Amino acid sequence: MGFLALWMNSEGELTRHHATQLALTGDVPEDESVRQLLTDFYREVAASSEHQPLFTDQLLEQQTKNGYVSASACQGCHEQEYLQWSATRHAFAFETLLKKERYFDPNCVSCHTTGFGYQTGFQIGDEKSAFKGVQCETCHGPGKQHVGNPKKTNIRLAAETSLCLECHDTKHSPGFTEVVALHTKDVDHSREPMNLEELLASRVSRMGKPTLELFVMSYCPYGVQAEEKLIPIVKKFGDTIDFKLRFIAQEKERISLKDITPFTSLHGYPEVAENIRQLLIAKEYPDRYLDYILCRGKKLNQSWEACARKLGIDVEKIQTLFDSPEAEQLFRENIKRAAELGIRASPTILVDNHQFRANHLLRASGTPCQ
Repeated sequence: MGFLALWMNSEGELTRHHATQLALTGDVPEDESVRQLLTDFYREVAASSEHQPLFTDQLLEQQTKNGYVSASACQGCHEQEYLQWSATRHAFAFETLLKKERYFDPNCVSCHTTGFGYQTGFQIGDEKSAFKGVQCETCHGPGKQHVGNPKKTNIRLAAETSLCLECHDTKHSPGFTEVVALHTKDVDHSREPMNLEELLASRVSRMGKPTLELFVMSYCPYGVQAEEKLIPIVKKFGDTIDFKLRFIAQEKERISLKDITPFTSLHGYPEVAENIRQLLIAKEYPDRYLDYILCRGKKLNQSWEACARKLGIDVEKIQTLFDSPEAEQLFRENIKRAAELGIRASPTILVDNHQFRANHLLRASGTPCQ
């Protein structure tokens, strides 16, 4: 998108001009007419089999009574395999299209989603689709029949190299056949799943700046444990990642004169108050708030002021901000994300919109608060 400014004199002659390119970032609001054009395009693609090339013509994919069920349906019986897969490049394949703005191209979508071209699989334009990324069923075939009646004969036990070459061809993965053995680690489910540090390093090296979100309740013991393990990793990666602290709480539907806050949280008002203070400190002291969280986690039964003063945080300033309407609005905006995603368990971790449990990425153990 661009901006063009023209200066004319009194006689209508052009005297000066200036042109500027404007990046279409997420901050630019949608234009209704452009959105309608995209919607019409998505509908056209969805209605035309001509625009939706089938991923493969192997036997399982051609069974009319079969269908795609998504990786989450496989997780119940294959937990270890699911955890190993969930941190691989296959799992994040759709994010590659988002970053390169090719998520609308059928020729690209076919190899970055699951079941594209089939009625039960991925559909272009479905922002909430459960079939983003290269999931279990890409390699093992549609799983509807297998989930309903698990047998070795109604699922593909192992994928042949020929199936990999449907996408990893000479155009998109030159030399793949010569080094295919080196890539099998991404599909070797016997391997230990990546931890958070390994996953972030992989995302940074391949995709630029990943987004890491931690959803917690500040008084949740398991959440505090997760913070103790996660914050040193956040510090290590610094500006190479985009870290966001999210809180899990709810806004009351009705407020009475007796209510001291319009919000509710599992551990009561002390937790709501601490959540808000942490957001204020993060905003006013971005270089110290992580240390404050670590200190506070060890002293939740004491006054917050001790940790603040230890780190050179102005207690009076934070308290003044805490008593302002802006503090409530800051918290209100922060808790929207968890509500929109339906996240209720503390701690929950998201890496580039992929959800993980703390015991998986941080090797932590405990009982989530929810």
